[in-house]
Amino acid sequence: MDLVPNHTSSAHPWFAAALAAPPGSRERARYHFRDGRGPDGDEPPNNWPSIFGGPAWTRITDPDGQQHQGRPGQQHQGRPGQQHQGRPGQQHQGRPGQQHQGRPGQWYLHLFAPEQPDLNWGNEEVFADLERTLRFWLDRGVDGFRIDVAHGMAKPDGLPDHDGWQSNTLLSHFDTDPRFNDPNVHDIHRRIRKIFDEYPHAVAIGEIWVHDPQRFAEYLRPDELHLGFDFHLALTGWDATAIRAAIDGSLAAVAPVQGTPTWTLSNHDVSREVTRFGGGPIGIARARAMILVELALPGAVFVYNGAELGLADVDLPDEALQDPVWTRSGHTDRGRDGCRVPLPWQGDRPPFGFTAATQGWLPQPESWAALTAERQLEDVTSMLSLYRSALELRRRRPELSGGIDWYGSPPGCLAFRRHGGLTCALSHHRRSGAAAPGRGAAREHTRGGHPTPAEQRGLVAVKLRNILRHSTFRPIPPPRRRYTEP
Repeated sequence: MDLVPNHTSSAHPWFAAALAAPPGSRERARYHFRDGRGPDGDEPPNNWPSIFGGPAWTRITDPDGQQHQGRPGQQHQGRPGQQHQGRPGQQHQGRPGQQHQGRPGQWYLHLFAPEQPDLNWGNEEVFADLERTLRFWLDRGVDGFRIDVAHGMAKPDGLPDHDGWQSNTLLSHFDTDPRFNDPNVHDIHRRIRKIFDEYPHAVAIGEIWVHDPQRFAEYLRPDELHLGFDFHLALTGWDATAIRAAIDGSLAAVAPVQGTPTWTLSNHDVSREVTRFGGGPIGIARARAMILVELALPGAVFVYNGAELGLADVDLPDEALQDPVWTRSGHTDRGRDGCRVPLPWQGDRPPFGFTAATQGWLPQPESWAALTAERQLEDVTSMLSLYRSALELRRRRPELSGGIDWYGSPPGCLAFRRHGGLTCALSHHRRSGAAAPGRGAAREHTRGGHPTPAEQRGLVAVKLRNILRHSTFRPIPPPRRRYTEP
């Protein structure tokens, strides 16, 4: 399950209670409420920006007996002294936390959207509530949790100003950023791990956007998280040198703590690999090659939904965009919606079985009719069939065991051998005839920049030389019955 411990919704009962309570109350102590700076408290408590753009603080208005619903900090607009008109008992709708005709009050911290107020993890009541939540689901047999913003939660004492924001950009942060990776976060993870140790079947996986390998590894110590998402490959383009550096860095990061390396080519915050690798047929061919490189590596592999279908980012119209980055950047950053379009399951037209409604929350392109799970299951050359066959090989074959040793390779190529016997090679050359050495090469022979017919059939990908030479393995056939439901 997905677990978001850094913040709650602004519609959460705790936050509603905090808005109705006075400063210094137990209810406000669950969050980060502070008085503003300046003569009238009109300035935010510190200079932190939000990940989504704008300040990380929103000012509320203190309660005056009449609740005003809507987005935090909004003032009711009208002529001086004008009363809000409506039916008796009707509440005016606006931003959450806003009070009707109240006086300006404290500010609250939200590292993300105003609708996502940060919890105060220095408050024992917050952890007690998390423990109840974890046990509720673990007692019911869930296999574990993906912990969102696992490097967040803890904040530095006093929430001090920071002088390095000139290098800050939307949807990113750096290792000296005081908003994240505070040392006290490890105490929180140790307490979480103690709960998980009572449920040996369950796993805790952290979303950890920490770039320094040593600091990343701290989250994977034996008494903290079981696994952590490593995003180096997800941030790497089609370049063999950069790919090898990302692999080396990830392996080196977990080695000191004897952690398990993890790999992923994309997630909901970055462009899909088909788009990142060039888009169109060449992007698909490269994505086919890279999933086999990834599955040839030791450790745990995470697949972002839709990668197994070969989906690319969707160029959505402005009016369809919903990412808060789009609005908070003043419509200058389109955000992440392009990689978040709902999956096509079946049928010939949107919404492709995803919903009984006429459309999902983001529109799917008509062209996805050729990429539905239903259609790909019946095509042994499809991206989905490639994934299924490769995952079966990874489970079954002893050659995919042990560590890796790198082979020497010419520029633009990489090659490694698993200790169990598998050889993997990849070339990113575009000109015909360029390939990594050896029979096991993953090639990208192109004609005029376009994939050859062999590449379009998926032969661009890694040939598992020492596995398939004498193996009876065959690609997984399509199911005998047609796909009927998600």
